[in-house]
Amino acid sequence: MRRLLLVAAFLALIFTGNCLGMDAENVEWEAKHADEAYLMLYQSVHEKLNRDGSYIEDIHWIKKIQNEDAMDLGEISLFYDKKRQTLSNIKAYITTPDGKKHRYSMIQDVGGEYSDQRNKIITMPNVVKGSIIECKYSIINKYDLIKGEYSNIIPLYSMRPLNHYIFTLSVPDDMEIYFKKLNTERSLEASHANGTTTYKAEFKNDDIYDEKYSSEEYDLPAIDSAPFILVSTMKDWGEFSKWYWEIFSKNMTSNAEIKAEAEKLIKGKTTKEDKIMAIAKYLYQDIRYLQVNFNDHNYEPHPAVEVFKNKFGDCKDQTVLFATMLKEIGIGSYPAIVRAYTAGNPAPALPD
Repeated sequence: MRRLLLVAAFLALIFTGNCLGMDAENVEWEAKHADEAYLMLYQSVHEKLNRDGSYIEDIHWIKKIQNEDAMDLGEISLFYDKKRQTLSNIKAYITTPDGKKHRYSMIQDVGGEYSDQRNKIITMPNVVKGSIIECKYSIINKYDLIKGEYSNIIPLYSMRPLNHYIFTLSVPDDMEIYFKKLNTERSLEASHANGTTTYKAEFKNDDIYDEKYSSEEYDLPAIDSAPFILVSTMKDWGEFSKWYWEIFSKNMTSNAEIKAEAEKLIKGKTTKEDKIMAIAKYLYQDIRYLQVNFNDHNYEPHPAVEVFKNKFGDCKDQTVLFATMLKEIGIGSYPAIVRAYTAGNPAPALPD
């Protein structure tokens, strides 16, 4: 009996020691970053992909407020597109330094009258130094921008201290999906069960924290320098281009007014180059640039007849009118999607 008691006491001591060691490790980690406005104690993103390209995201994070500069964290913003996404299972709590747990005080759904973009604002009470805010929610994505397709960019770096991070992606075994590593040798762990493959990445104790990415002096394009794992059901940019040409070309709508204007502009012009420049000059002078990228028009141009009638449009709107007017005078053309130098070179990446 005495021996059993001694063994039990010994095991209890080991267990307690381990727990204290873990606590001490967390205390040491927090002390190391005492100057930060807030700390990301925990973050997880779990995505479940369906065969039709729809997917569910379960998101959970825990943050600790360390000083007055982080008081704005008491107002949580969850952005979503009401046409394609639904927010559900929202839970938000704040634990004050005295150990009391408080539920959110208010949720507002804010959005513009002419857009599907929404912002669900969660207001937390008792936001003081030392408070810990915890938030959980799910996003049901009916489909991504391209129906039936899925893409994601998994950053393997953090711009602020991160104690524990988990990412998982569950994919049906019979669904083709591609992965590509950029600026890293890390890989996702894969496991199989019940016709599904789950890919996982887990990091602890600042394993992927690199303060150079939050430095104002560090301005290299992230895609050219930072570590990522890219995921896509599209194998290459050719598939993306095919999709974009479909939504672009269907908006190359014309009418008698557009045809007459194009023919008037090239009157007296003999070379193809002069004809192209005449229409380009008209677009520059008569079609006012105006950013109108609401909803799907972030990517899809408005019909050329609308742009011509309104006399305004953004870059893709002006391009679709340009291509339409060129077509009316017998010159074929295609849009070119370009990327700013500061965003880096997308060629080695998977399409998204």
